[in-house]
Order: sequence, then structure tokens, then C-alpha cells
Amino acid sequence: MSMTFNNRNRIINIAVGITFALSLVLLVFSFIPNPALEQVVSNVINSRKLVQRVLAVLLLVTTYNLYKRKRAAWIMTIVLLGINMAGHLFRAHHTVGLVIIILEALVLLVLLIFTRDFNRASDKRALGVGIIFVLMGLYAIFLSASSIYFDDTNIFDPSGGLSFGQCLLQTFQVIFVAGNVKDAGVATHPEFNTFVFWFSWICIIAALGFAVKPFLEKRRTTSSELEHARWLVQKYGQNPLSYLTLEDDKTLYFGKNVDGVVAYGVVDDVVVVGGDPICADTDFPVLLEEFRDFCKNSAFSLVFMGITDYYIEEYKRLGLGTIKCGEEARFDLTEFTMQGGKIAKVRANVNKATKAGVTVHEYRPLEKRDDAIEGAINAVSDDWLKGKNSGELSFTLGGVGLDNPMDKRYFYAKNAEDKLVGFIVFVPFAGMDGYYADVTRRTEDAPRGVNEIIMIEAFQKFKEEGIHWATMGMAPLANLSEEGKPESTTTRLLEFVYENLNEVYGFKELYRAKVKYNPFWVPGYFAFMPRIMTPKMAYAIIKIQNPQGVIDYARSFVQGKMKKDKPNEG
Repeated sequence: MSMTFNNRNRIINIAVGITFALSLVLLVFSFIPNPALEQVVSNVINSRKLVQRVLAVLLLVTTYNLYKRKRAAWIMTIVLLGINMAGHLFRAHHTVGLVIIILEALVLLVLLIFTRDFNRASDKRALGVGIIFVLMGLYAIFLSASSIYFDDTNIFDPSGGLSFGQCLLQTFQVIFVAGNVKDAGVATHPEFNTFVFWFSWICIIAALGFAVKPFLEKRRTTSSELEHARWLVQKYGQNPLSYLTLEDDKTLYFGKNVDGVVAYGVVDDVVVVGGDPICADTDFPVLLEEFRDFCKNSAFSLVFMGITDYYIEEYKRLGLGTIKCGEEARFDLTEFTMQGGKIAKVRANVNKATKAGVTVHEYRPLEKRDDAIEGAINAVSDDWLKGKNSGELSFTLGGVGLDNPMDKRYFYAKNAEDKLVGFIVFVPFAGMDGYYADVTRRTEDAPRGVNEIIMIEAFQKFKEEGIHWATMGMAPLANLSEEGKPESTTTRLLEFVYENLNEVYGFKELYRAKVKYNPFWVPGYFAFMPRIMTPKMAYAIIKIQNPQGVIDYARSFVQGKMKKDKPNEG
């Protein structure tokens, strides 16, 4: 008789919940000081408290990873429940003890029946380290058994003493059942046995920690798959981040039921997607639900970064939480003009750059390669990176990409001395009817207005070609409040970051750099599953964009503060 996925999942989760409850009960009982109550449950918990506490804590930790459907956690739970159940079988003469044995047996039965559901692999390197810790623990047990076997009391025992197998069994009983080195029989080295007891359990805990480190294979994208993804991006990519699907830092998920692609990365237990899934509008609900279930079935959390309001209702309909993460500066090129007071600052800077002898050109590497131009572009990149407080961001920002330009457009500026002093790389979006200013870089000594003159010249060129849209991308954390909606705790926290952590990332500076072009603003969102944004999701958002993570941002904060305070010294 077949069983639906939801029913099967419900049964497994009930078993996981029972395991959690049992481990919690055992842990609580181990600290009960009441002699009368201890007497009531003595047949259940009359093994030494220390072993019970360690087993309970291990099971508590393991149940979370069991819920995440990790194979290593499944193995560890089977072993730990087996040890616990064996101990109770030897000692249980009370109704409560029998109940616990029955519950443990039911949990073991469910876990064994649904073995295939626990299919999340562990990171191979981390698993290897975990195995090393297990071997270290076993080696310590072997040494302890040897110390019993070769002890003078055992060697000269008139009755013949214990065999080595009996010594091993006794050591296992001390570590996994008794927890008391005084029960070590003929052993006359309690200090050493105490060390073995703690060392073995520490090794087990360390092995568990390494073994459950998650792993989702980063499958190499074939050239044919990349070309198909490119076709999907060109045809359906409405989000400015769509073209970044083709960057090397993405893993591609292709739809099983509809033709579409989702570009994602993984940080620990969190799948992070850059932009919206890419497919025909009519297929979007199916592709989104399919990818959501792909993550859900493997118990991964899921975060979509930088999605627009285009599909926002579909995310909500499928049960994902959403929160505004900033606003995108977009332009309707059919109406774009350099006239008017709102764009006066840009116009003034363009005039200054023009008077300084700055000229703008487009480099078309697919038509003709120019090593001098490419070398100069790379030199500008290097110069720009040296001036940054933090490392180079990725995932939601592309690279220069000269090794495989595909559909990228390169606009660069030269100063009066014919030196390349800045460039902008544009990538297509809106079904090839728009361009996104993805990479913007200039040298430290570039004339004022270099960025503005490149941007405006590119906009004018796109307009002449009949391109409808242009965008400067997201201004992160800008204008998070939404009219008619109460502010959540997460929104207030993001607003605090925007107001107070500009040394880490120039939120306000980036917003000011975009607003002077007089764009219209498109709201950007995070969408996430489960519906509540967790610290682990927030960490994944940071980590996937900057592999150096929080430490790099902390260093940036300190450096930014030092630069800010320097003029006030002396």
C-alpha cells in the first residue's frame, strides 16, 4: 500500500518528536534530587546519572539533525537508542521503564522502515574527520581494556582472570552503561579509566558534530546546460539578477515538470537563490513549488534574495515569508532625459568629466579582442579592490567576465592622457529589453564624473537601440517601511543596520549614488522558508555574498571607524 509523502513525513516527524521528548525526560530525570521520586523511577534510570546525561544531550542534539533528514544523524540515533534501549532491557522492572522501552522500539521501527528518507549526505571531508574521532575513541577503549587485562590483579588471579574479550565488554559497560570507574572490577587505575570515559564521550560528541555537517553536491554545469540556461535567461529573465544565473558561483536546478531554471548556492543548511526562478510566467507557480519541495524534502531552509514584486504574491501563496530588503533604481529609457532639476548633480558631473577630456567607448570583445584594453580593465579592477574596506562581493554581483563575455556589454572611459580610468559592465534583463549596470569600477585618480558620464553614455546608446529598460540595481536596506504595513522586528533590525553600520557597507552612500539619477524605485524582497527569518538564514545571506563572512565585515567596521576618526586626531 503506497503512502503519500505528507503522511510519511508526518510519521517520521512524530518519531523524531518522541525521540526528542524521551531524551529530554531522561535528561530531566538525571537531575532529580527527590529520593522518593528517584525510587519510583529507579528501575528506569538506575544506570549512572553521568552516562544518562551524556546520552540524553547527544540525543537532543541528534534529533534536530534527524529532523533535517541527515543520514549520519539517522545512524547515530539508531546507535544511541540501541544503547539506551539495551540498558533499559537489563534494568527495567517498572511500568515506566517498559513504556520507555516500547516507545524506543517504536521509534527504532519507524526509523528503520523509512531508512531511505534520511538521505542527506554529510560533507565528505568532515565525515572523514568524524571517523577519525570515532577511531580515537575506540583506541582509547582498547587501551583501557588492555590495562584491565594486563593488570597484575588479573594476571595473577588464581581463577584464571578475565579474557581480553571480557575486559573489552567490561570497558564498554563502564563507558556506555555504568559510568562509574569504581565498577571497573579488577582495574586498579581509576584515574586512567576516568580519562578514557571522558575522552571516549568527547570523541563521540566531536564525531557527531563533524558527521552531520551537511553536503549538497555542487554539480558541474555542462556546456549544453549552460546554453539552455542562457536561452531561458534571454527569453524569460525579468529580474535584473537573472543573468547572474550564468556565473560560476551558481548551481543550476532545472525544472522537472516545466522548462525553467533556478540558480542557487548553499551555506550549511540554507539554500540561497539569487533572484527569481526563471521560466514562462504561466509556469512560474509550478517551478517555484517544485524547487520549494526540493529543499523541503531534504529539510533545507530556503532564502530567495533580491526578488522583485513581479511574482511576490506567488511566494506568499506557497507559504514563504517575505520582507522588503531595499529598492531597485530603474529607468524607463523611452522617457529618460538629462533635463530637469532632479538630475542636476549628474548633469554637472558629466559636464566636468567632459571638460576634463574624458571620452566614453564601448568594447566589444566578441567582435575583436584587444589585450591592451582588457589589461587596462583588469588594472582598474585591481586598483578599485585595493581601496575597499571589505572583500569583493559575489553571488548577487557578477564578475568582469572577459574570459566568456556572452551577452555582456562593456563601456569604458579614458582620460585626456588616453588612460583607461573607469568602466561599467552591463548585463541584459527583461527578456533582453533592458540592461543592468552590474559592475562599476574606476581608478582612485579618475576625474570627477567618470562613473556618471559612462552611465549616461550607455543609457543613450541603449535608448538609440530601442532598449526599453535600464537599472542600477538594488540600494540595499533603503526605504524598508511599506505604507499600510506594520514594521516587523526584522525590519527594525535592518533599519538599524542601514542607519548605523555604513562603515561595514556603504548603504547610504550607495543610495545617494543612485537617487541622483532620478530613477523610479522597484521594491526588492527576501522570501524565505520557514516563514520566520532565522539567524542562520541571515548568516547565509552574508556568507554567500562574502566568503570571508562576518569577520570581514567586522574588520571593515573597525577600518571604517578609524578612517572616520582620523581627521579629528591631534
